[in-house]
Amino acid sequence: MARHSVTEVTHQGFGKRLTNSITGAILGGCLFIAAFPLLWWNEGRAISEYRALSEGADAVVNVANDRIAAANEGKLVHVSGRVEATPLIADAGIGVSVDGLALRRIVEMYQWQESRETHEKKTLGGGSDTVTEYKYQTDWDDDPVNSADFHDA
Repeated sequence: MARHSVTEVTHQGFGKRLTNSITGAILGGCLFIAAFPLLWWNEGRAISEYRALSEGADAVVNVANDRIAAANEGKLVHVSGRVEATPLIADAGIGVSVDGLALRRIVEMYQWQESRETHEKKTLGGGSDTVTEYKYQTDWDDDPVNSADFHDA
């Protein structure tokens, strides 16, 4: 597995750190206040869902899986039974056929991956240095990674 890394250091002065702290405190207070109506709304939705599920549980009809009864038309039904796959399913692209209910192909590519580690160091005068290390390694992944978006591109 190939590896490569790049380190970047940025400096932030005392004034910028103070501004960020005040902004964070104000934003945190606003989010705290906004949480109460959101919690009320979400709890109301949970109660509605509970009532709907209870109503469905009371109305469900258990039916056999070997026949269809016209009396159950439009009702909520529960059916259970053995599932059998009669024809073979195939993926012609790779020439595979199997006896089953589903066949899923997962394609993976061997490609570069970027990870980032950041830590902060306090400096004299109330400032701070942010040290960010970008690490690159090759790995298998089923999602394409656009290396043009890497920091070291």
